[in-house]
Amino acid sequence: MEEEATPDTSISSGMNERYTAPDHRSSLADTTRRLGDFLTRMSERRRVFEISFILHLLLFFMTVMASWTWGLFHLLAAADLAVFFLCILSALRSGFITELHSKGKGWTLLVLFFLPLIIQLLLLLEDPNFSQDILRLQFRGEALREGLIPYRDFEVNKPPLYVWMVGLVSTLFGPSPISFRAVFVVFNSLIPPLMYMIGERSKEANLSGFGWRTGAFAYALWPLAFLEVGLSGHFDPVVMVLVLLAYMGLVSGRTFSSGVFLGAGFALKMFPLFLIPLFFLGSSSRRSRWMLLPGFISVPLLSTLPFMISDPGGILEYLSYQSSGWGVSLSLRYVLDLGLSVWGIPLMSSFLLSIAVLAAGWVLIVISGMHGSRRGVTPVLLGLAFLSLVPTGSTVIVILADTTGPLISAAGVLSILASLAFILLSFRIILMSRRDAGPKRRRHRMRWLIPGWNLPSTITMVILLLLLVSAQYHPWYLMWAAPFAFASGGRTAWSFLLLSGPLQYNAYFPWDLGTHF
Repeated sequence: MEEEATPDTSISSGMNERYTAPDHRSSLADTTRRLGDFLTRMSERRRVFEISFILHLLLFFMTVMASWTWGLFHLLAAADLAVFFLCILSALRSGFITELHSKGKGWTLLVLFFLPLIIQLLLLLEDPNFSQDILRLQFRGEALREGLIPYRDFEVNKPPLYVWMVGLVSTLFGPSPISFRAVFVVFNSLIPPLMYMIGERSKEANLSGFGWRTGAFAYALWPLAFLEVGLSGHFDPVVMVLVLLAYMGLVSGRTFSSGVFLGAGFALKMFPLFLIPLFFLGSSSRRSRWMLLPGFISVPLLSTLPFMISDPGGILEYLSYQSSGWGVSLSLRYVLDLGLSVWGIPLMSSFLLSIAVLAAGWVLIVISGMHGSRRGVTPVLLGLAFLSLVPTGSTVIVILADTTGPLISAAGVLSILASLAFILLSFRIILMSRRDAGPKRRRHRMRWLIPGWNLPSTITMVILLLLLVSAQYHPWYLMWAAPFAFASGGRTAWSFLLLSGPLQYNAYFPWDLGTHF
């Protein structure tokens, strides 16, 4: 007996059902998850690390050679950033870094020193075209060799120890750009070994993910440092070596020597001054922390005293210059001043708004210290994201400033709104913290005061906050925060890896056609 055929009702029933649109959000989430799983599987293979390492170096040197052609430079720089990120990720997941550590401390330190040294020495064959600071070093070195007195006979807008540094390099190796660049390359190559040694002494050597030792490898391949030191010849690595030595003294319990190194860094750059409260509270005991201040004062005092004796007026003129209202286009404060001046609003309003941003940032830092490293990630990411927007927009504004007055005014509006958003978001985080604490809220121990773990994250936040409201900002100032950001662990380090590249390369934009700043 034949089976009775049943009618196909799929079409008619489908017509009666209500149409449901596909969920694009879920499909996007699935695609993102699959891509993340694919990258994770790929990063666990040693061959991926080897290929990405070679490709990173190849793209970097192609980027340097294309630095006079801005369109090609940006494309190659973006590609190099992506490959650099994959290189660090694969080195971490494939076990290469663990294997490198297993070779022994001496072998690891040699690799961390000579790897960036060789790369940067090759850059000495290329003429610097990003910055004119190296020419100022040459001029001041020649003036010192001719017996001229700094601050009186020629202009110096740097602290006194800078003069001693320039004079020493000029005396030993000559006041040529190649001499200064070579010396600063050596100092920059010392940073990764110092980071590794700090990791050994701060009892975080066995932590998973990023830390001082993994961060040392990341810094050893960081393209921003290569460009700014090996190519441009900035002396910031000298300051960072001194700050890292100060941090090493702090975690080792040698508070006085920590203060000496931190004071020496302050005698070259101003930003170590803002780290004094963190180093003071982060010392191992209350008795030893008071030894930090005499050490900190000693080097600036000794380096300034000869100039005060020979020509007090020169030092006073330098101090007056540092306190004046100067700035450059890569600064939030400068954009605020520029925008408010179009409306005739007093510049004091810009200063007060910057102070409000500074205060809100300090509250965020305190909140992160009270609640540990997880909540502390938020202000770091906010600061990085906020800083990444300032250089590109403000540089474009300067380019168009002669013909687009309304654009300058709009830039002021956007900067004010962004500052207010930062303050309001900080206030929201404060309210959330109070709500989480509940009615039985009590004082929390400041966890960021524990040397060697949360303190790097706190130092990162302080430096980024300082850059946010300072009178000027240049991309190479990110080098101040880089070692501590890489050592902070987790999302802080990866965010720094992702954002530092676009910030660096977008800021390198010609002020005018065929010229560079």
